[in-house]
Amino acid sequence: MINIMRTFLLCFLLTFFMSQAMASELWTKYDGDTRHYLVLDNDDGIKVKLYSQEMGDYQDLISVQTFKNNIEARTFIDNNYPKYTATKVLKEWPVNTSVSEKKNSNLWIAQNQWSDDWEQKYADWLKDTITSDFYMKYNIPTDCADAQIGFRWIFARINSLPVANTVSDTGSLFGQFSMRKQWENLPTSYNWYDDQLFLAALNYVMDMTSTRTVMATDGFHVAITQQGLRAGTFIVSQTNGSGHIRTITDNYYTESGELPLYTQSATSPRELRPLYKEAFVDQAWPLRGTREIMAMRWPIVSRGSWVLTEKNKDPRFSEEQFDVQLKGNYYSFIQFVLSRVKPSYNPNSLISTGIDDLVNYTIMRIKIVRDGYEFCRNHDCRPGTQAYEDWSTPNRDAKFLIKFNEVEDLVKSFDPANPGLYDSWINSLNTTTIDVEGNNLSLAQIRNLLEKKKMSFNPSDPILKRWGLN
Repeated sequence: MINIMRTFLLCFLLTFFMSQAMASELWTKYDGDTRHYLVLDNDDGIKVKLYSQEMGDYQDLISVQTFKNNIEARTFIDNNYPKYTATKVLKEWPVNTSVSEKKNSNLWIAQNQWSDDWEQKYADWLKDTITSDFYMKYNIPTDCADAQIGFRWIFARINSLPVANTVSDTGSLFGQFSMRKQWENLPTSYNWYDDQLFLAALNYVMDMTSTRTVMATDGFHVAITQQGLRAGTFIVSQTNGSGHIRTITDNYYTESGELPLYTQSATSPRELRPLYKEAFVDQAWPLRGTREIMAMRWPIVSRGSWVLTEKNKDPRFSEEQFDVQLKGNYYSFIQFVLSRVKPSYNPNSLISTGIDDLVNYTIMRIKIVRDGYEFCRNHDCRPGTQAYEDWSTPNRDAKFLIKFNEVEDLVKSFDPANPGLYDSWINSLNTTTIDVEGNNLSLAQIRNLLEKKKMSFNPSDPILKRWGLN
């Protein structure tokens, strides 16, 4: 009986988390070998997306509409798409993932296969190659999930490795084996950044995937070890209708004064922008379905078709990050991580690292506020519009304040063994200043404005009001 219950629970959990990769509400209309479907998407604001998909091919995004609430979205669907039928899941509409050596049947031929050695090469490539302007150099716009997906696809293309991601809603696997009819005559090149076929596929996979699909399907949970947290591993979160992915791009396991993990990430909306690099100092423990540390599954050939390896077959796989018993006496998750991967960590550089991160957060907000204000001068940015979702900053501002608190909590935890550390931190907050729209503000003042909710996150507000300065 116990085994039966365990099996039932496992199946339920698998079904639940797989469903997170799909839309919660769908409407379909079939026209011969073509289906059209609507998705009411709550991942990043409330949106209605219209897709079209021919039998045997991947879907195309036709249009996107943004709404203030679900009632408004459903009314729009009822009024404009009366012939569409509501459904919980899309009917199976398989695409071809079989192995083929035929011309124009692959984006590229995978001549190598992922292994621990290739994962280490990937980790080395990330550390040596990824700078804040990486995507800007190649004119590739990104948002939250795109940066992580792009790293993997570009490295795989350079090294003739397989790569695959699950596309939203249909659950189809899209990889180097996926050729679409409209791409067959696109020119290719030895260099990935000149390869129009590859760039078309990269743009498509970025458009058709999300933090939700990566979390639910494409990734697996890793052990909290040096190998498990090697560069290439990523931290994915999905909360309050907003997803985010930070990719570990740098490891410092031997340098005593450096924190062991640094990440690079992008943000919304999808546009050409620098990546944001920050030290990993997370206080909160992973929480299944909300905040997870993962690595990408390997595409392999099984029975003549490309599939993703089973999650538990990778030697890095572990569910220990969700084990509450591991918390023990650790004040925060980062303390537990340090105890596992770098117990000899010397916190003397912690303050400079934290200050650098906070300065970068401020610079990033300055740009987002300016760009959003300029955009909203000529566009409708009222709440409920796509522009408001793109340029408002409630989640970003919350993360900004969390960053202050995370670094301070870590400083406090090390202060008893390093007297004066906390005093030095407070002094640095007071003496580090940044020009914010002609006002010389200290980090302590910026923190105070955030804590007292003086700052506005509405992109249509005047710039000084956005900073709580009028």
